[in-house]
Amino acid sequence: MSSLLDEAIIELLDKYSKEGGVTMVDELKQTETTHVLCITNYKGGVGKTTTTAEFAYLFAKRGGKQVLVIDADGQGNITQRMGCIPNQENAIDACLTMSMDRKPLNVEPYITTTQYKGIDIIPGSNALGQDFFQNEMSAYRSRTGKNPYQKVIDAVKALKRYDIIILDTHPAADNEIRYPMQASTDILCPVDPSDEGINGVLSTYAQVVESREATPELRYLGAFFNRADLRTSQCRDYIPSAKDVLPSLISQMNDGEEDGVVFKTVIRQSADVGKAVNYRCAVCDRFHGKTIARDFEKLYNEVVSILG
Repeated sequence: MSSLLDEAIIELLDKYSKEGGVTMVDELKQTETTHVLCITNYKGGVGKTTTTAEFAYLFAKRGGKQVLVIDADGQGNITQRMGCIPNQENAIDACLTMSMDRKPLNVEPYITTTQYKGIDIIPGSNALGQDFFQNEMSAYRSRTGKNPYQKVIDAVKALKRYDIIILDTHPAADNEIRYPMQASTDILCPVDPSDEGINGVLSTYAQVVESREATPELRYLGAFFNRADLRTSQCRDYIPSAKDVLPSLISQMNDGEEDGVVFKTVIRQSADVGKAVNYRCAVCDRFHGKTIARDFEKLYNEVVSILG
C-alpha cells in the first residue's frame, strides 16, 4: 500500500511539474552550479547508482543544496531509485537530441521532480545504449566539436537553480561514459575490493587522463571501496594493501604525479541496499542511523572537504 501511495504522489508531482505548478527545488533561489560530479567506473556492479542516490540525498538533506541528477545510464536505475516514472518524452536522450539542434536548448521540459525536496532529475532512457544514438552523438561531435552533454549542462547552469549536478553513468568503455565524463568537473569512482575492481579504476582513470585533452580542468577526486564484506579475512586483508598500491599505480599513469585519493571510508556490504532498491529510495533516507547510512555519511563528509 505504501508503495502504491508513493507512486501516486510522484505521478501527481510529475503532472503538476509539467504544468509549472510544483518543483522539488526553490525556483526563486538564484544560485551558481559549483560542481558537476560524475559517479563512474568502467566496471559494472560497483554501486554507482547507489552512490549517486546517497550523494544526491545527502547534498540536499545535510548540505542544504539544490541538486539535479542526470541519469546518463541507459538502464535508468537512478531514475527509478529517485521515485520517478520513466517518460520517453522528457528523458535524457530526447534532451540530448534537442541539444544537437541549431536552436538554443530549452532544458526545462526535461527536468522532472523526484520524491525528495531539493532534488530534481533528467530521467534516463534505454535509447542511450543504442548504436544509432551513440553514432548520432559521435557524428555531431565530429561535425561541430561540441559535446552534447556539455550543452545540456550549460543550459542547466544558465537556469541558476542548482548548486550541484550529479551524473550516474553506464559501465562501458565508450562514448556513453566518455561524453558525460568530459562534461563534468569532478570524478568519483566506487570500486569493489578485488583485482578486477582495481583494474576498473585504472581503466576509468586512463579515460580521465584522455578526457583532460577536452576538459583540462577535470578533477579526479579518487576512489573508495564499496560493498566490502569485512566479515571475511580476505576482504579485510585486501583493502589495506590495495589502498597502499593504488596511488602508485595512478601516479604511473599520470607522469609520476599523484592524483586523487583513496578515501578512508569503506562502505560495508549491507542487505539494506537491496531493500532500498525495492523501496525506490535512498539508503540514507529509509535506513538512517544504520551502518550503511553512517558509512555513506562519513564518505560524504570526506568528499565535501575536498570539493570545498
